[in-house]
This record gives sequence, C-alpha cells and structure tokens, in this order.
Amino acid sequence: MKKLSSHQIRQILACVTQNRSYRELEDQLGVSKASFSRIFNASVRGDKSPRELLKLTDNELEEFFYPTSGSKFVEPDWPQIHSQLQRRGVTLQMLYEKFKAQTSRPVYTYTSFSRGYARWKADNGVRQSGGNIERISGERMEIDFAGDKIKWIDPDGVLHESKLFVATLPYSCMLFTEAFNDETQPSWIYGIVDALDYFGGVPRVLVMDNAAPLVRVPNWQEAEIQYAIRSLCTYYGMQPWACKPRTPKQKNRVEAAVNDVERWIVTQMNLDHPAPAYDLDDLNRQI
Repeated sequence: MKKLSSHQIRQILACVTQNRSYRELEDQLGVSKASFSRIFNASVRGDKSPRELLKLTDNELEEFFYPTSGSKFVEPDWPQIHSQLQRRGVTLQMLYEKFKAQTSRPVYTYTSFSRGYARWKADNGVRQSGGNIERISGERMEIDFAGDKIKWIDPDGVLHESKLFVATLPYSCMLFTEAFNDETQPSWIYGIVDALDYFGGVPRVLVMDNAAPLVRVPNWQEAEIQYAIRSLCTYYGMQPWACKPRTPKQKNRVEAAVNDVERWIVTQMNLDHPAPAYDLDDLNRQI
C-alpha cells in the first residue's frame, strides 16, 4: 500500500472530524479507499483523537501512522490475552481473530501469534500445569514419522521395511498410525488425509517438524512451508506450523506417541520375527 504524505493524512483526518465519508471526497482526496480506511481506522482506534492528531507536526504525524522504529507488527497486550484465556470457552484462536479485526497495522500470522504468547509466558514465568504446551480441544494435530522401521514378509518370502506415519491430538491423546514404504511428500500427504478421516474432524493448526517434504526453508521465526503442504492445509482450513529447528518439545505429544508406536506396534509385531503380510494394506489392517 502506497505511503501517504502528511498533507493527505491531514485531509483524511479533517474528513473524520467532519463525519464525512470517503465517497463524498473521493475526487478531492486522490487516494485509494484502502489508504483512506487505513488512516481512518488507525485514527479512531489509537490513543489520540483525530483532532489531537491534526495538532502534530508533519514528522510526528507520519511517525504515528508509519512508525520507522521497532517491529512493523503490532504487539498484542499479552497480559490481557492471558487474562481473557482464563475465561471458560475462550481460545487463543478466538482472541487472535479479535485482535486482527481491531488492528489497522500489520499483525502476526496465527502461528507467530501463538509463539509470541508462548514466549511472553516463558519470559514472565507463567507455567502451564501438566506439561510445557497448553492443550486446547480441537486446536492442533501433531504429525511425525517413527524412527524405527517395521519389518514384514510378503507371501513370496521377501523382507520389507516400512516407515510408520504418526498423528495425534494433544488434548485427547488420540493416536493414528499408518505404514508407508518411504517418507516422501506423497506419504506425508496421504498420512495427513487418512488421519483427518480417522479422527473425524479438522484441527485449527497442523504441527510438524522441519522435514524436507514439509518445509522448504526452515526458520527460527516462521518456516517456509512446501507448496503442496500449504495447499493441503488451505483445502482443509488448517494453519501449518513448523516447529523451530531442534525443539521437539513444541510437538511433545507426537514425540510421546512415536514412542508408544515403536513400543506397542513395532516391537510387538517384530518381537520374534518379521510380521507376515500379503501387502502394505494387509499390514495396515493388522496395525
């Protein structure tokens, strides 16, 4: 969006004080409706009234609407966010949508908003009882592949080794697992789709690690998700969230689920010998 001059900002503020609409002044202002709305929203929601803003110098006016220092994103009132979360039925997603609707300047994505809240809690000594991640019903599904392979033998006596995709819902600890021949992107996608079908619903956030089929560019702030995974999440209405590199505690429930899968499925089925199976579908039925 084009940056407006102080003269144009004053014209818009004058319109606000006179309760005049953009439609009345479209030709006179010479600015887009989006620019008009941006200045209008910021002026009525800020800590200064439009009349007070008109008294500022040109430099002060431009700094108010186009701050040059600090982050370009608006920082939420984290103590207030935390206080509101204590109310029954209030979720972080709900507060994020409210915050986004009330702010005229750029805001974080939901995943960055969640990380910001977690960082504020850590910086202020706020701890969640029962674990290091707050669990909200229906908020997230965590996914991973188990490290141990499951061995099975087909009717021709050929030995196979398959990888187990694992998905879990942190709130209920429901678990889903499925065997695949590899960890390529199609295997991840089929695993995610089958897990959603098994759970019978779609979470708000899909939590994953930085595996190459999922993440194109890992980043400590916000990773660049692979196009196919982003498209899948958009189709289902989920927000993809890649954990920070080398921080498994951000997906601690699926880490625990992987341990359960390796202990109760891989070890049990391969305890004495590789599991007999006609094919991969038969192996999954046994699992």
